[in-house]
Amino acid sequence: MIAMKHRAQDIIAGILMLLIGVGVFVYVKSSLNFGTLTMMGPGLFPGALGVILSAFGLWILWKGLSSADEGAEVADSEPFELKSFVAILASLVLFALTLESFGLLPAIVVMTIVSSAASDKASVKSVVGLSIALCILAYCIFKLGLNMPVSTWKWEAFA
Repeated sequence: MIAMKHRAQDIIAGILMLLIGVGVFVYVKSSLNFGTLTMMGPGLFPGALGVILSAFGLWILWKGLSSADEGAEVADSEPFELKSFVAILASLVLFALTLESFGLLPAIVVMTIVSSAASDKASVKSVVGLSIALCILAYCIFKLGLNMPVSTWKWEAFA
């Protein structure tokens, strides 16, 4: 009985991912130009993401259909943790709200601190280290590598 429950969750998740991926691809294909690999159009990246999502959906669906035999024991699913869900969602919302006002680096620090509430194992040392590493990585990628005009720190917001 446990195997059937787990199997149904995988099947439903696979079907949903497959439908969303195909829907994104069909929408993008009908409304945006794909272009070529050398001259990418606005639809190439979202179309590729739709294909990747569909492929993951097929893989999960296949695993759900083939993994559970009658005699196989599959572990129960983890219970839904509302605290973790709220912490991750709040960190994304706060990142979006603080990015314009304070800049990229403070937004990353706020996001990291708030999302650390999702885990009982997060220590102050690991949150500080992760914040520093993410700030360095984001600065190197977006400012140095891609030369994007994103504000890294808005001093006037702190004055």
